[in-house]
Amino acid sequence: MDSRQLGLVACGWLVLVASGCGEAIDNFKNSEHQGAFILGRVRGIAFNLSLRNANTCLLDAQDQPTHCILSDGGGEFVFQDLPERSQQRVLLRNSGYWPLIGMINTARSVANSPVWEAAMMDNFVVDLQAKKVDRDFEPGTGLLYFEIQEPDGDEWKGAQNRQVFGEQLGTPYYFNDSNWLDKNRSSTASKGSAIFVNVKPGWYSIKLPDGCGPFWGFDLDERGLLPTYVAADTVTELNVRCR
Repeated sequence: MDSRQLGLVACGWLVLVASGCGEAIDNFKNSEHQGAFILGRVRGIAFNLSLRNANTCLLDAQDQPTHCILSDGGGEFVFQDLPERSQQRVLLRNSGYWPLIGMINTARSVANSPVWEAAMMDNFVVDLQAKKVDRDFEPGTGLLYFEIQEPDGDEWKGAQNRQVFGEQLGTPYYFNDSNWLDKNRSSTASKGSAIFVNVKPGWYSIKLPDGCGPFWGFDLDERGLLPTYVAADTVTELNVRCR
């Protein structure tokens, strides 16, 4: 049985939808807790399936994984008892997907208990995207992926016609309305997505569009730039919201 086609086998039943049967977040919300926390739900981007047993770790200052846990049947995980207003890097790993790093400010993650919806990129999807722009991903480099959003009533939608710039990186590739990389685009389309490719591991400073700020990302530095970490053979995912 192929779980990508038929769903996830969880809680004793065949689940035909992507929600799985996660309980980690609800259990946490119903418990007594102190300090800051990160609530997450991880899925595979191609089939939109929740990813069970994704290895989820915090990274320390030396870029080493620590405090590792596994996601549950609904792809849910919880880190708790974190320092308040701390900035944490979360590393996700699962077979068949590029590892993913999320950059989380616990001050924003705690406000109204928002859930970080991490979307891991399937290996074959990444390869297909590379061919769209006639680029091969170089081993030992990483990807830096942006979702740029704007208000749509009480919800958020992709922000069009936005540009990002990275020191030493230049401009990224932008995705078209069908969410495919398009080497002829110079700004975001309706999905609001952009990506830097073949990024050497390390820290970078990113200039966001005017009126935009990090949501799932660290605070802007004193120059108004977004500090961003990229690891080898890994996707760093950032969510930017514009007013």
